[in-house]
Amino acid sequence: GHGSGIADAAVKTESVQKVNNFIISEIKIDLAGGLACGGGAGDAIGTDGGEANAYIMELDAAVTGIPILFELFCLETPAGGDPDINLNSSATGTTAENAALTSGTEIMNNGDLAAGDYKVAGPGTTVAAGAIAKEYIYLTCGTATENAYSAGHLVLRVTGVEAL
Repeated sequence: GHGSGIADAAVKTESVQKVNNFIISEIKIDLAGGLACGGGAGDAIGTDGGEANAYIMELDAAVTGIPILFELFCLETPAGGDPDINLNSSATGTTAENAALTSGTEIMNNGDLAAGDYKVAGPGTTVAAGAIAKEYIYLTCGTATENAYSAGHLVLRVTGVEAL
């Protein structure tokens, strides 16, 4: 699930399904559903006004498996806020919108997103070495464009392997 710093109107669907030994987690995001970009590169995207807990997805090896593949689909070009949207992980789930992540790993450095873009981080890209206990996934600003989003639809899919 997403954190309280992500407006419920921004999350259109969340699902987790198991297919054999794989666990596929998906979230569809409407950036114009109350989300904003921060004032600095690397700031968390979340509910405008500095809401804490601005993570878009919580990874827990017991629920989502050990992540092996991250996919980001852009269905509508982001507008208003920064179109350069990156994907980061953090061990901390309390980071607020317009604040820099204090720990973690950059999973995807995407550049400006446009409708039809497909970004992937596959085997070799890990959230943390080995099996994770818990990580939080954030959308972050690639540059400093402090503004609310007026458009933009994204789908984030994380494929994990069931923990042994």
